[in-house]
Amino acid sequence: MPTSNAPRPLIGLTTCIDPGRTWRPGFDYLYLNAAYARAVTAAGGAPVLVPPGAVAAVAALDALVITGGADVHPRHYGATIEGSIDLEVEDRVAGDRALIDAARAHGVPILGVCYGMQLLAVHGGGTLLQRLPETHGAPRDERRHAVDLRPGSAVAAAYGAARIEVVSAHRQAVDRVPAGLQITGRALDGCVEAIEAPGIVGVQWHPEAADDAGALYGWLVREALRLRSART
Repeated sequence: MPTSNAPRPLIGLTTCIDPGRTWRPGFDYLYLNAAYARAVTAAGGAPVLVPPGAVAAVAALDALVITGGADVHPRHYGATIEGSIDLEVEDRVAGDRALIDAARAHGVPILGVCYGMQLLAVHGGGTLLQRLPETHGAPRDERRHAVDLRPGSAVAAAYGAARIEVVSAHRQAVDRVPAGLQITGRALDGCVEAIEAPGIVGVQWHPEAADDAGALYGWLVREALRLRSART
């Protein structure tokens, strides 16, 4: 965490798009669960909302969170829709992919949450399981389950544990992990729950919804401070 006199690192939070359907019919809105901003602030960062495709803003950021969302269209990983899925707005998917490219180009650390982890995998050439078995999922008020973390991984170091309990709410999951990313967490049923590369972590759960949100958001702030130090 930065000292009291040091500027907090700027942590970008990607936003969702409501294309004139829900919040105010006829007007496009950007929105985000405030829990992300609270988690970043509590970890010592300064949250900055980043609209999809705002690549010029990335160079000024110290880290980026690809926040949760709906389902990535299967065409992005060479598949067709199987059954009923809840598709994310395409403008957001395209815009978030551009933000991922910009973050990597500038060496900006990335945390992908739920949809964000899935998009990291798909963007790198991976694939998704379009529908998890009912035995993996649970009602939204009963969505806690255990995840085993790979020893020596960034996510295990962040939590300081080999097994954690997470708050999860996802219908899909990563199937084939692309080159450059490694699996570092699995649920007890084998579902991929965490992937990472240097400076990049993707998790299937929602750390901002849990009491230990400071673990991963603290990792992100520390990575952001490293980048800021390297820039000066």
